[in-house]
Amino acid sequence: MEVSIFPANDVSNVFRDNYECTLADRTSTSPVHWIFQEGMLYSNLYVHRLNGGGEDMITKNDVLLLIDIQKGFHNPKLGSPYDLGAVENMRDLLKLWRKNKSRVIHIQHTPKERTSLFHPSKEGHDFMDGFVPENDEICIQKPTNSAFIGTDLEQVLNDNHPERVYVIGLTTPHCVSTTVRMSGNLGFSTVIIEDATVSFPIGEYDGETVQKLTIATLKDEFASVKTTEQIKESFTIENETDGGRPHQQSTR
Repeated sequence: MEVSIFPANDVSNVFRDNYECTLADRTSTSPVHWIFQEGMLYSNLYVHRLNGGGEDMITKNDVLLLIDIQKGFHNPKLGSPYDLGAVENMRDLLKLWRKNKSRVIHIQHTPKERTSLFHPSKEGHDFMDGFVPENDEICIQKPTNSAFIGTDLEQVLNDNHPERVYVIGLTTPHCVSTTVRMSGNLGFSTVIIEDATVSFPIGEYDGETVQKLTIATLKDEFASVKTTEQIKESFTIENETDGGRPHQQSTR
C-alpha cells in the first residue's frame, strides 16, 4: 500500500481530490487526517507507517462487537472456563475503543425462556462489571445465538460502514462463533480476537480443546484471528473529532 506525501504548497491539489483517501491505488477507506510538520503535509496513514504500523491499524471506522459479556457466565454449573485472561483483555480493548472514540456495539443475550440464566428477570442478564454500555454506545438485545437473528445488527453495521468488525465475548463455540460466521457470510471484514473470548467444557471436551478447535474452524474461512497484544500494537489513538458520525441506540 503506497501512501503519498504532499508539500504544503500543494494543499489545494490534495484536497481537490477525494479527501478520504491519500493512497495512490485508492484501496483504503480509512479516515484521513492531515499533519503539518517542517513545511510538509503528511497524512495520518503515513505517520502511522513511519511508526511501524501497517494496513491493519485500528481506526474510528472499526467496530468492536462485544458478545454477551453478562453475569450469567459466573455460574459455577458451567464448569471451568478456558479464558487466558480474556475478561481483562476485553476490558482493555473496550477502554482502547472508548479512548479512540471508535464504534462500540454491545450484544446482550435476552432469551424468552424463563429457565435461562440470562432471562431478563434474573441477575445473569446484567452486564458484567465494567461492560455496561456508556453514552451513545449501541446495545442490541438478541433472542438467539446469532447477534444477527431477530435484531437490526446488520442494518446498524451497514449504516455505520465499518472497515472491520472485531468480535470479542462469550462463548467462543456458541454465540461468538455463530455471529462471526454470519458476519463473514454477510460480507463484513471480520476479526475474532481469540484471547478475548471464552470457552467452557462441552461434554467430554475441556474448555481448551473447545476453544482451540472453534478458533481453527473460524480462521481464514470466516474471519481473521488476532490476539489482544496484536490489536494494541496496531492501535492509533486519534485526537481529532470523528466528523459527526451517526449514532443510534437499538433495544430490539
